[in-house]
Amino acid sequence: MSPLLLVVLVCAKSLSADACTRETALDVMTRPVPMPHACMSGGQAMAAREGVGPDTFVKVVCERRKASGPTS
Repeated sequence: MSPLLLVVLVCAKSLSADACTRETALDVMTRPVPMPHACMSGGQAMAAREGVGPDTFVKVVCERRKASGPTS
């Protein structure tokens, strides 16, 4: 499993960039990526394919995935 997750948030322009989160986004797209630089390049490409409207903006975030270990 890839240790990183690309997260593309599509948010309303009425929000500040800091307020654009998974909870406030109009759309959230994710995919695993192998390297940190793949977050930025992959995020821009993903956003371009989705077509962001005139009243929205895109925020690209790279999250470190939590390791899943055995459960007790």
